[in-house]
Amino acid sequence: MFPGQKFMLGDREVILPPLSLGQLRNGLGAKMDQHDSRVMEGKLDNELMFLRVEIIIAALRRNYSETDLPDSEIWDKLDYGNLLPAWRAVLGLSGLDAEGEAEAARVDGMMSGGSIPPSPPGTDGQSTTLTN
Repeated sequence: MFPGQKFMLGDREVILPPLSLGQLRNGLGAKMDQHDSRVMEGKLDNELMFLRVEIIIAALRRNYSETDLPDSEIWDKLDYGNLLPAWRAVLGLSGLDAEGEAEAARVDGMMSGGSIPPSPPGTDGQSTTLTN
């Protein structure tokens, strides 16, 4: 089991781990980009929430199989009250949540159509070249 943050999913405590680099490389990065584009376009709608759930499910899949924790159970137990805390946990654990960013993204912002910042890039936005 990968370490992470304990999270109550309905009446069940689960460990929500960070996303892996492999997950980001194998399609989840594209979902994150799609999420961020929707936020930047001001599309704070159901599709945005659905993308978040899909990303949260991917994080949970690192610790729980579909048999142990079916997608349908996750969809049924995530709601307006716990979606944002789960989202913040995944971003924070994965190193994608810049300091102060989580506080700026409030549940009432999404419910009232307010602004929710996109998940921040892994750097300060500057291009970085790795050398040996």
